Amino acid sequence: MKACYMGIDIGSITVKVVLLDERKRLIASRYVPSKGRPREALADALRSLHEEVDLDAVQAMGLTGSGGGPIADQFGAPHVN
Repeated sequence: MKACYMGIDIGSITVKVVLLDERKRLIASRYVPSKGRPREALADALRSLHEEVDLDAVQAMGLTGSGGGPIADQFGAPHVN
């Protein structure tokens, strides 16, 4: 798979993940209710995405949302809220 880019939104109710190609076209996405457990919801979304696409192709990622800060720190990725 060619290079792709990941955007993650970790809100208070849902976790959303998108993968874009180099031309900013949507490759895949997930929308998962967090049920008060955003880290687990993110892990579920990433596992599900990995069944569809090769996540090793991710060249960069960014996070947003109220719960994105701590996870961005873990990934070493930027966070904008």
